Amino acid sequence: MHIILLDQPSLRAALRPFSYTRPIAAMRNGILTQGERWQRRIATALPDARVAVTAHTESYLKDLFWPHHFPGTDSLLVSAALVACPAAAAQVMALDVGQALVHKGQTLAIRTLWPQDLAYPTDMNALGGQSIAWSGEQAPQLLLHPWDIYLQAKRTVADDFLLVTAGRRSQPIEDNHTICYAQERIFLEEGVKMRAAVLNAEDGPIYIGRGAQIQEGALLHGTLALCEGAVANMGVKLRGDNIIGPYCKVGGEIANSVLFGYSNKGHDGYLGNSVLGEWCNLGADTNTSNLKNNYTNVKVRLHSKEAELETGQLFCGLLMGDHSKAGINTMFNTGTVVGVGSNLFGGGYMPKTVDSFCWGGQDGKMEQHQLHKMLETEAKVMARRKIELSQDHMDMLTYLSDNL
Repeated sequence: MHIILLDQPSLRAALRPFSYTRPIAAMRNGILTQGERWQRRIATALPDARVAVTAHTESYLKDLFWPHHFPGTDSLLVSAALVACPAAAAQVMALDVGQALVHKGQTLAIRTLWPQDLAYPTDMNALGGQSIAWSGEQAPQLLLHPWDIYLQAKRTVADDFLLVTAGRRSQPIEDNHTICYAQERIFLEEGVKMRAAVLNAEDGPIYIGRGAQIQEGALLHGTLALCEGAVANMGVKLRGDNIIGPYCKVGGEIANSVLFGYSNKGHDGYLGNSVLGEWCNLGADTNTSNLKNNYTNVKVRLHSKEAELETGQLFCGLLMGDHSKAGINTMFNTGTVVGVGSNLFGGGYMPKTVDSFCWGGQDGKMEQHQLHKMLETEAKVMARRKIELSQDHMDMLTYLSDNL
């Protein structure tokens, strides 16, 4: 069984800045990414089948992610925005060849014997098929905007928790100085190191990934995913509905926020209702505002040359793309968007929209971040985690620098 997760140009545009550097299938909106979740759902339902997931996206991303080649066998073409919750997985897998799952005129998935060449972009609504209406009281869960990533965290982590831990037993909590509430909803993978922490899963499950570290005085409130190799620093306050991706380091106070992976918010300061991509760093005492003083809904601007968008949300903090950084004491206003590869520093608030590959920020002054210097820095950053900045990765960043 092959699952091909299809990006659509309109979806990719709506999910900036995170879609600049990855297919939608590689976005982490729970313990798992979109693609990992589909892989697990199908493999769990069909344990004897071989399951492969491929992303159908823009060509400049193909070498970093899944091969841009599609099999000519039984395949499920699925909108990359569709979250593989139990209801979605069940309805998609129930499709026969030639049938399409449809909700309010939008095609969500098609089962087909598809030829090997699948051009990008592909309009799912134009692929045809016998329409099968979405069923159930709840609408499909879709990833349509960057703020959906943190808005869906509570539900998606809870679903992932059941999927990932089914039939398994948590590693024991052996530290006598750690306090747990609702311990039956706490799951530890192998190699977790925890000292004198407080874990409260009364309001939602807590998942601690393989080799994660929870240091003295850390306060962890569910719903929470602290993924593989992540570090919760001394005294951190994780207030709930957080996703701390693989090998991230977190400190200070964090609420309803998502860090995709390999990013650091290691010091004091507040991060709320926010999303950080990969390889981001927030300096000491960096703070985000997530609520306007007049208590009106937040607007965001995904690019400085575009109009503001209504989020419909009272709470929205910082949306920061991959490889962007902020110096000490940086302040981000409500609904700030930062693109890819920007380096921000200086006093006062940053502009509410910072495009990709910018350098500066003090008094709103920005320069172009020279690509070769940015790549030199990123090679050093990644080497600290024993990961090489590959030629494919450099080619992708070069493409973005030339085209954004």
